[in-house]
Amino acid sequence: MDRTLENIKRIIAESIKEHLTDVSVNELEGNGLLYYMNGQNGTSFDWHVNDRLSSFMAFYDDKENLGAAKANVYKGGVVALNLYGAHGKEMAHQAEIPLSATEADLLRLAVLLKRNADDKDLFDVSIEEIDTDSEPKAEEVAAFLEERKNHEAMIKRRELLTQKACVSRMIVDEGCQVGYMVREEPHAEEDSGWAFYGGEEDEEYVSDPNNFIISTIFPVVSADPVVEDYLERPVGSKLIRVSSDKFEEDEEEM
Repeated sequence: MDRTLENIKRIIAESIKEHLTDVSVNELEGNGLLYYMNGQNGTSFDWHVNDRLSSFMAFYDDKENLGAAKANVYKGGVVALNLYGAHGKEMAHQAEIPLSATEADLLRLAVLLKRNADDKDLFDVSIEEIDTDSEPKAEEVAAFLEERKNHEAMIKRRELLTQKACVSRMIVDEGCQVGYMVREEPHAEEDSGWAFYGGEEDEEYVSDPNNFIISTIFPVVSADPVVEDYLERPVGSKLIRVSSDKFEEDEEEM
């Protein structure tokens, strides 16, 4: 097994032992088998879009078969680990753990995982079933890196979600849906130019800067997914919500 994969396996096993102290190894599927969860998006997507490998998970061995541990391994050499108690029903521990691996080490592993799992239609299987002992050829690595172009639209969308926006507290504090959204010229590289309103703000409310926060777009979209469909509209766009799943240009503002 690849040395980096061995270290990932060790970190997860030691963390389970330390933080899930009431869980014995025979309560875990396969006595603690670690699974490579590439079935949702695949290795290439996660590497190029999410800056990590697909998730690694260990499961409880019972009827519900919920997760005991989930680890995301990022290009920067960090393992973001979540452990779940109560047989997978409660968060028990979260940590970011350094991994003794360079981005080149993780790229090598990503190429092997794609070649010997994704490309062989092995999805969400134990890492013991995946051959990671061989060395990828230079042309394999180059081809894997070239796949980034297949994900450019999603990469662009993800970058946009991390940009900043002005958000009304009617949305943040009162849980309103976005009722109105305006895109102006950005003021900085990290600024998207978007401002999101609940739609009921009057002039007095809007004139008070304390009624707005600066946030990334991601939490807005997480709470109101329809908004994401309109984020690539150009500067000058003024959109009003006309139904639960649709915005239109505000004709009164055109």
